[in-house]
Amino acid sequence: MGTLDTQDLLLRGLSASFITSRLLAPDGGGGPMSERERAADLCRLATGWGLQGIIRMEAGFEIIHCDFADGLEQVQVLRRSPSESGGGGDGGREEWTRVRELEFLRGLSERYGDIGAGRTMLDYSGMVSALFFDVNLTNPDAARPDLPRLVNISTADLTDIREYLEAVLATRSDWASGGGVDWRGVTDLVVGRYADRLLLMGEGGLSLEDIRSEVDFLTATFVDGEADPGSEADAEAAARCGEHYVGHVAAISTTASDRAVLAAVRSVTGRICGTLFSVRRLLHRADASEDSAVAAAATLRELAAWLGWARFRRCAGGCDVGEVCVVPMWPYGTVDEYYTPRCTNGTGTGGPSYWGGRGPRPGL
Repeated sequence: MGTLDTQDLLLRGLSASFITSRLLAPDGGGGPMSERERAADLCRLATGWGLQGIIRMEAGFEIIHCDFADGLEQVQVLRRSPSESGGGGDGGREEWTRVRELEFLRGLSERYGDIGAGRTMLDYSGMVSALFFDVNLTNPDAARPDLPRLVNISTADLTDIREYLEAVLATRSDWASGGGVDWRGVTDLVVGRYADRLLLMGEGGLSLEDIRSEVDFLTATFVDGEADPGSEADAEAAARCGEHYVGHVAAISTTASDRAVLAAVRSVTGRICGTLFSVRRLLHRADASEDSAVAAAATLRELAAWLGWARFRRCAGGCDVGEVCVVPMWPYGTVDEYYTPRCTNGTGTGGPSYWGGRGPRPGL
C-alpha cells in the first residue's frame, strides 16, 4: 500500500486531498514532506498502544523512538569532524563524495533482504494488512496497477481496518518471540524453490528436452509412480504440490492473520503448481516440439510476472566487490533502476527519479 498511505490515511486518519496539499506545500518547519508532524502523530498513537516507537521502511529501515528517556541508554557521544569534504583539492573532495555515497548505498543494500538476524523479531501471526479486507485498492494511476493504494477506500472501511489493528495489538501485546507461524520462513522456502528455475525456464532459451527436464525435476516429488500427465492422478499430484509448504502449518494457523496469510500463500503455491503441471502435460504430449517449448516458456514468464517477486529484481551476474546493486529506495533511485537494477561504484548515471522528481541526487 505504500508507507505514506498506511501512515497518513490509515493510521493518522487524514484525507487524501489534505495529504496532497501538505506534500506540495513549502516546508513550514515540519521537515521534508511533513515528516516531523507525521512522527509526532505516530508517536501519539504508539504511546496509546503501549509501544515505544515505530519501525518503518525508508532507505533501509528507520526507527522512530518516541521518548529517548524510555528504553535507551547513552553509550557514547563523539564530535564529528568539522569538515568531511576530503583532502587533496577538488579531486580529493570528489573522491571522498563518491566513496561516501558508495558506502551509504552498501549499508542500505545490506537491508534488502531483512533488517538483520535477531535484531527485530516480527509477530507474523499478528500481521495486519488492507489486503485482508474486501476493499478497493485500485491505484488511480492507470499506468501502475501493480501498486495498490488506499486512496479509494471509504472512511468507514479505513476505520474498520484500524479497529482490527487495535484489536490485534491488544491481543498480541504479550507475544514472545518464537511463537506463532514463521510465515517469512515458509515464503522464503517457496521463493527459493521456484524463483531462479522459473526465470531459467522462461527466459533461458532452453530446448524442449531441457525445459521438460526442469519441469519434471520440480514436479517429480509429487507424482505417484508412472501416472500419465493429464490423468486424475496427475491432478492429485498438483494438489500435493500446492500443499507441500503449507500443509504442516495449517493446523497451527490459529489467528485471523494466520488464516488470511495461509489463504494467500495457498493461492500462490496453487497457481505455481497448477502452471507447472499444465506445462508438464504440454511437454509430454506425443507431438511435443520446440514450438511447445516456446509456448511453455511464455506460460512460465507470465507466471513470473504475476508473482512479481523481489528475487526477480537483482543485478544480473552480481556486482564487483567495489560496487553495490542499486534499486530505488526512498528517496533515491531512477525509473530505469526500478525495472533494471544496476551496479554502481558510487557515481550516478542520472535519469528521471522513480519518486516523481522528489528524490535528491537522481543518479542514485
